[in-house]
Amino acid sequence: MSQYGSGANPLAGTETAPTPEIVHMYEAGLRYDTPSLYLSADYFYQKVNDGFSFYQDYLTQQSFYANLGGFIVRGVEVAGKAELPAGFSMSGNFSYNNTDYTDSAFQFVTLANDQFGYAYHGTPFSNTPSYLANIALDYDRGPWHAEVSGQYTGREYQTTDILTPNDPTSQLSGATITDLNNTNDPNFIVNLNASYKFKIQNRRIKSLKLTFTALNVLGVHYYTYKYNSEIAQGGVYSILPQYESGLIGPPRSLQLDLVARF
Repeated sequence: MSQYGSGANPLAGTETAPTPEIVHMYEAGLRYDTPSLYLSADYFYQKVNDGFSFYQDYLTQQSFYANLGGFIVRGVEVAGKAELPAGFSMSGNFSYNNTDYTDSAFQFVTLANDQFGYAYHGTPFSNTPSYLANIALDYDRGPWHAEVSGQYTGREYQTTDILTPNDPTSQLSGATITDLNNTNDPNFIVNLNASYKFKIQNRRIKSLKLTFTALNVLGVHYYTYKYNSEIAQGGVYSILPQYESGLIGPPRSLQLDLVARF
């Protein structure tokens, strides 16, 4: 059974359907583009009012929907590429992202929309790095091509779950929220790619290319996703202690490929 909510209470049933979300989006930037140099910078702003919010009551098997959510996303992006002598080129980009919930409401609190919980007014998004940056040095001349690149992912807030041992049937029991006390550490990953295209004088083989790829060259141990959780007993989230879970980033890997085209 589903019901619509209204006002400040998402559980106040009504037959009035939620109204559309209202989104205000702005973006402004500059770009400089020549054959040897490319530069760009822009500022973006997005505000969502009357965002969709919903609550699933597993005890009564009821779902409630309302326009109680809202958030702001704003930041800057900078990118550039320069052609260098002797077949080299360098490129890079940088972004800063600032997020805040503007209303308190039940909703997904992760960027991947995989953890349902409660968003508090004034708190930032979880698992959303404030800083991202990439840099690469390329070499392309004749049969040779090579690239060394680095990717920086900044610090990001984790999530945690609300424990209500004195009221295990509370609406907020087990709700996932942004954890302002714990963050996923920043990381810098270096990758390498190099290839050589052989000259082939053969009627059957049109081309032969050897490629070497090395990912996470420095062997950095990092997490792409991390959160705090707890063990539920009988479907009730009121058991301590919490434990930390996450997805580990890919380890160092080396790969050699030989590709022939006929």
